[in-house]
Amino acid sequence: MDAETKNQLDFPVVGRTAANTPAMPQRPLRPALLAPYRDLTTLRYDFPLVLVTAATPDGAVQSLTGIVNALLKELAPRGASGEKMRRHLLRLEQEIRRRVAAGKGGRLGAVWDDVATALCALDAEIGQSLSPARAALAVDGELADCAADTPRRVVSHLWRIACAQKRAAVVARIDALKAALSDLLAAGTLSEARAARIRTVLEHLVPPAFFADGADPAPIADDCAAARKTCRAQRAALVDLARAIAVGELERDGRYDPALHDAAIAGWSDASLGAEALALAPGVLLCLDDTGAALRGEVLDLLAAGLPVKILVTSDDLLGAPDADPPLGLSAAKLGTMAAGLEDAFVLQASAAALVRTATRIGRGLAYDGPALVAVFTGRPAAAADGLPLYLQAAAAGQARLFPTFCYDPSAGPELVARWSVADDNPQAERDWSVHPFVYENGGQRVATDLAFTPADLIACDPRFSDHVRLVAAAGWSDAMAPVDAVLNEAAGADAVPFVPVVDATDRLFRAIPSKAVIAASARCRDAWHALQEMGGIGNSWADKKVAEEKEIWDEERQMLVLAAKAHETAAS
Repeated sequence: MDAETKNQLDFPVVGRTAANTPAMPQRPLRPALLAPYRDLTTLRYDFPLVLVTAATPDGAVQSLTGIVNALLKELAPRGASGEKMRRHLLRLEQEIRRRVAAGKGGRLGAVWDDVATALCALDAEIGQSLSPARAALAVDGELADCAADTPRRVVSHLWRIACAQKRAAVVARIDALKAALSDLLAAGTLSEARAARIRTVLEHLVPPAFFADGADPAPIADDCAAARKTCRAQRAALVDLARAIAVGELERDGRYDPALHDAAIAGWSDASLGAEALALAPGVLLCLDDTGAALRGEVLDLLAAGLPVKILVTSDDLLGAPDADPPLGLSAAKLGTMAAGLEDAFVLQASAAALVRTATRIGRGLAYDGPALVAVFTGRPAAAADGLPLYLQAAAAGQARLFPTFCYDPSAGPELVARWSVADDNPQAERDWSVHPFVYENGGQRVATDLAFTPADLIACDPRFSDHVRLVAAAGWSDAMAPVDAVLNEAAGADAVPFVPVVDATDRLFRAIPSKAVIAASARCRDAWHALQEMGGIGNSWADKKVAEEKEIWDEERQMLVLAAKAHETAAS
């Protein structure tokens, strides 16, 4: 082993040597796999979102790209004429994306019209394509780029829809019961006592105050105490209505027995309301920024209390402070899995990049009668200022298994296979890491390879953890170097030097040797991902063990049969 390779292999847990690179990189750094994505406005991806004015969560959050794709599918014919429309509509989409990224948002329809007018002024022919597309545009809503406040905008949008649905369902239930009881009174065949009881019920069959006209139908809180207070107030306001519904439905069905029900129902209080009665209230949406372990503890306590509170927790930093003990504990990524352990709380974890793909499930969680948690990673604004957009940070956290997407839905069924969803929203969910093709030049030669995207790729580019990385320019590369995933999976030799490829601001390629702490953090992410895979039905270790045991038994039985057959042949001869 040469001296430089030994020096690389012995890279300490912290600290860098003066010989770390003969060609100093131009910071900021970024993972090599993200090198092509310097300008997101030139790409077609899920943002900007459109917060569609809708009556249900389905379709309430759409991507501009998806909307344009649907228009092209509907309007653009095959051939030259269709190609022209495709080109014009994609140009419109790109300009809308640029405007939203520059902070010039608004409603889709208005922004569309402004951009179309500007484009038509440059090229009148574009109007021939954009006019029919505008006429066919059936949705409208606020545009939202991938920003720090986007999760709150999306979840609040879905929350208002969920609350409107609940209010409509409660009012419809009350109206139907009032109509049925009024019909009983009109029949005129009731005893005076029963008729009086029904008239009393009708007086109390009114929507609670939080559903009254002028009240806020979708309450939102910013701290745990306010959320608890709102839930208590809603519960207290439900007592008269819940009692009226209970008595009214028994009377409607002819099952009310004064001797059995009078005392029991009269003694109801807010503390005695059951789950069905509590489900009449909308609950409250609590929006929080992850500020550390204390806040996460409060969130878990609130979820465990069983209150109908929906909690959005946004995290902008998964790695933690560089001086934390231990370093790179990655605790911010664990809130979702801890909450799922409560068993009766709905939990959805996703990065901001996955909001459009998970919007329907978020809506389902907000409509769930019990507690719900939506945990979202947004990306660090400081890293965005250094040139790595929030969208790329959020998407990369999912690719690297730092913040994988999953959903735990207690209402989906009694079995874990129905409750857990993991495979649908994670790239290459059957693998330890997502793997992507990578092409670069080395010594004038074109090299094509596949790269796994790991937490080490992101940590190596975070300037806060520069002491945990040693950068090596191409002149210092050697055959002893192996990608981090190969080292973690023990596919490389014991003396392999782990590295991840990174590029600087001028797209020069370096290999970053991570410290032992970075390797350990990546291994913990992999192990946590393995546990999540099992929850989602990917690679169940219990099933694998059972299959191996059955195979061993079968192999033994087959061997015994072979020996018996040979013995029989020998005896026969």
